[in-house]
Amino acid sequence: MLLILASLATTVLAKECIDCHSDQDYLKNKGASEAYVSKDKFKQDTHSMFGCVMCHKKDPSVNSVKTVHQDLIVNPGSAKVVEDTCGQCHEDISGRFEKSLHGTARGQKNGAVHLLGEKYGTQTWNDYCARCHADCSDCHLKEKDKKGNMVTDVESHNFGKAETDSCVDCHSQTGFSYVGWGKEYPESAHSQAGMECVDCHGEEQMHGDGKVHQSMTEVVDNKCEDCHSNENAKYNDLPVVQYNKYSYAHETHESKLDCSACHTDWYMNCQEGCHLEKPPKYTVGELTSDDFYLGKYQDKVYTMTKTPLPTYPQVPVKGVPEHAWVVKVRHSWSSDAKSCETCHTNKEVYPQQGDILKGKLIKEETVNRIYIDKEMFESSIHGQLGLQCADCHQTNRTNKCADCHSVESVRLMIETGDQMNKVKGTLKEKLNKIRKEFHYNPGKANSSLKELEL
Repeated sequence: MLLILASLATTVLAKECIDCHSDQDYLKNKGASEAYVSKDKFKQDTHSMFGCVMCHKKDPSVNSVKTVHQDLIVNPGSAKVVEDTCGQCHEDISGRFEKSLHGTARGQKNGAVHLLGEKYGTQTWNDYCARCHADCSDCHLKEKDKKGNMVTDVESHNFGKAETDSCVDCHSQTGFSYVGWGKEYPESAHSQAGMECVDCHGEEQMHGDGKVHQSMTEVVDNKCEDCHSNENAKYNDLPVVQYNKYSYAHETHESKLDCSACHTDWYMNCQEGCHLEKPPKYTVGELTSDDFYLGKYQDKVYTMTKTPLPTYPQVPVKGVPEHAWVVKVRHSWSSDAKSCETCHTNKEVYPQQGDILKGKLIKEETVNRIYIDKEMFESSIHGQLGLQCADCHQTNRTNKCADCHSVESVRLMIETGDQMNKVKGTLKEKLNKIRKEFHYNPGKANSSLKELEL
């Protein structure tokens, strides 16, 4: 059936369409330069076999140029008409796409309403978000212009697999963190390996699964473990680096932290991501720097950012400017994890004021429990010896004083020339009661050493 339609479409109108639309001078005189189509490029695309009217006009029997232009479907990839255009061949996909988040932008609307209320949230969504929600052409008909900007490639009509550049065009915050942004902000490890967004985010995430979802969190279920805890996982026929379950950092944090909390190399905020040219006149929430923040979503800790929304002066701020937080998994992943100091010596990583969309702030008591005063530690005996976190906190240790200060441990250190052989003898049992002094107070620690005659 498709071949018959293709034959009709090609023989009836394709020749007449391309005669005009491949003539740049003619189109320029008509003020329609953007409608230029290259004959040679179009012939290289699979869709050329179907001609023009099959996508741009539903009735292939029409043979009048004037009549065709009256009801011309300018963008057959639009979600409004996709069932009658792309859906003629891609019926299953077009049916699911109508309910998908890409097709409806429902997640953006729900987020705006959550922060601004029904009236102004809906108005904000209509004025900003609703202008950009995706259609088939946005993802599958793209190439860069001479300036490197993404533009719809009408000239070639060359449809194909969605590539990362297409995704970045809309998902700029996450996208730029993935592909990099200049020398200061390198591309992620996955991008360096040549991976495209669709290598992780599969067909159902893009086109929908036929169900109505309220936000992206209901749809995106990718986990690092899908590949990095799968010995059979490969990319380009090469094995994927596997998760080291024996790493002390992994053993300690894997049940509490998402991988991104440690393996996010650099961070992009909302201003740099969406408001590249200038911030909107009115916002709810602050436009922040690229500082690193952590918050809780479901049962794990994730990276998050302040999320200002373009809005209206009538909308009241909810008490504090930091209220508008959102969990954001930036894609600037690196095999090199954050240092211990990043999270354990800086309380500002854990904001204590605000509202996280579908998440929670990390409690102050938890922050205090894991916090280490870096200056105090550096002035302590252990700090003065030049010890690093991993010298004590590692898989083959119990993180107790006896790891180093037992007779056997000291003997081994002396024999191997370990730097800790500066500490002589063994500590008595009561050292466990004062071990905090050894981390924080050099004065008391020194007096404790004298008291213990070490």
